[in-house]
Amino acid sequence: DNADNADNADNADNADNADNADSVGGQRIIRGAVDAAGNILSGTGYTVTKGLVGEYTINFTTAFADNATITAIPVNAAAPTFMTIATTSATSCTLKNWTVAGLVIVGIPLDSEFHFIATANK
Repeated sequence: DNADNADNADNADNADNADNADSVGGQRIIRGAVDAAGNILSGTGYTVTKGLVGEYTINFTTAFADNATITAIPVNAAAPTFMTIATTSATSCTLKNWTVAGLVIVGIPLDSEFHFIATANK
């Protein structure tokens, strides 16, 4: 079991896999960072389509076998924000970024840098 765990750890750290998609068990992982304008800052295996204010569609270069599970977090020092996942599929996901005022969600879209991880079956 320890040898299997070591192999999985090696795969998770290997950025040279096709599409920068790491493999852990039967899962493929794509991760990246995107700036507020929709430009890719890091990661490969995806493109970004910038939509309306605060809206970003991540298109996976190689489709997953099923719908991707997405984790995304905005990076914005100017204002507290949060992201929602509007849609997800085997080929893409759409994320929306929103502003927060104090503890109240104002629901105003805001462009912001963000980081994400997408994973699903190979």
